[in-house]
Amino acid sequence: MLAVNGATFDRLVGAGLTAGQVDDALARLGNRVRRTDIGWESRHVGGLMDFSIPCYPGPGGVRTQWTSDLPLIEQAERLIGARCRVRA
Repeated sequence: MLAVNGATFDRLVGAGLTAGQVDDALARLGNRVRRTDIGWESRHVGGLMDFSIPCYPGPGGVRTQWTSDLPLIEQAERLIGARCRVRA
C-alpha cells in the first residue's frame, strides 16, 4: 500500500493490520518512507520494492512460531478458528 498509493496509519489498520504491525513496519522501513500531509509515502518506489521482495516468504504466507501451555486440542481449535494452516 505504501509503495503504490501511500497510506495513513488508520488506513493501514483499516486494511487489517494491527497498530503494532503498522508501528513495526514503519520502524523497519525507516527512511525508505516519509510522512506527508496525505499520509506515509515511499521515497522511491523502486527502492522500497527492492527492500520488500526479499522479505516476502513466498506463497505459503507469513511464517511464525507458536508456543503455548494450552492442551494441544485447544491450541488446534484456536489455530483453525483463526484460519491458520498448520504444517508439520
